[in-house]
Amino acid sequence: RGPVNAISNLGFLEASKNREKGNQTFAEYLEKKLNSYEMTRGEYQAELEKYERRLICEADDLPSELSQRAFEDFLRRRFERLKAEFIEAWRDYIPTE
Repeated sequence: RGPVNAISNLGFLEASKNREKGNQTFAEYLEKKLNSYEMTRGEYQAELEKYERRLICEADDLPSELSQRAFEDFLRRRFERLKAEFIEAWRDYIPTE
C-alpha cells in the first residue's frame, strides 16, 4: 500500500468509512463486513458499485502493489481511457473536417 490509496480515499469515502476501514482497501473492508454478516450480499454489491462509479478507472486497473513501474503503467492505461472518454463526451461538439 502506498500514498495513492490514502490520497484517493479522501476524495471517495466518507470520513467515517475511511477511518473505520483502517489500512484495508475499500474492497477488503467491504469483503470483511460481508463475511462477518455485517452486511448482506445486496448491500455489499450496492456499496461496491457506488464506490466504483466514483472512479475514473476500473477498480481492477488500480495497482495492488505500488511501485514506480506499476504506477506508470496505471497512468498510461488511465490516460488512454480518459482520452477515449473525453472524445466520446465531446464528439458532438468537435467540428468535422
